[in-house]
Amino acid sequence: MQKKLEEQFAVARGGLQQVGGAVVRERHRDVQDALAAAQAQERELHREYDAWKLLLATLQESESTQGAHLGRALSARLPHSPHERRRLEPRHVEHQR
Repeated sequence: MQKKLEEQFAVARGGLQQVGGAVVRERHRDVQDALAAAQAQERELHREYDAWKLLLATLQESESTQGAHLGRALSARLPHSPHERRRLEPRHVEHQR
């Protein structure tokens, strides 16, 4: 009788181990899937960050370049001698009332 109970116990234990193993494998797959999704999201965030960083650098470079061009363009039109500058200064005009 004892031997029969031990056999039944061993069979039940084996069944529980198989079920437990299946649960563990399923949880492992779920964790692996979640990890893969998180890694994909991280890669996408890095790509987006790099794109914004490149856009910022490009805009800053463009702003700097345009500012330098504008400065050169304006300086070419400005009078260089004091006589020329005085000639272009606004004159005080009295308004009649």
